[in-house]
Amino acid sequence: MGSRRNDNPHYGDGASPGKIFIGGLAKDTTYETFVSYFEKYGKITDSVIMKDRHAHRPRGFGFITYEDPSVVTR
Repeated sequence: MGSRRNDNPHYGDGASPGKIFIGGLAKDTTYETFVSYFEKYGKITDSVIMKDRHAHRPRGFGFITYEDPSVVTR
């Protein structure tokens, strides 16, 4: 489980107004529960839970990118 990337026109160009940092995730948070919780706020175009590259365990934070950037300011 990593990230889900769709046709987000802002992906990779450094200009992601709908992208937000999500900190304080429990170490046992799954990708499915992460997305399920945050999709109630709007359509998600990208999501990722960051993992330790050696141990492959979640690091306790992730990112969500919403299709509608106004979602992050509500």
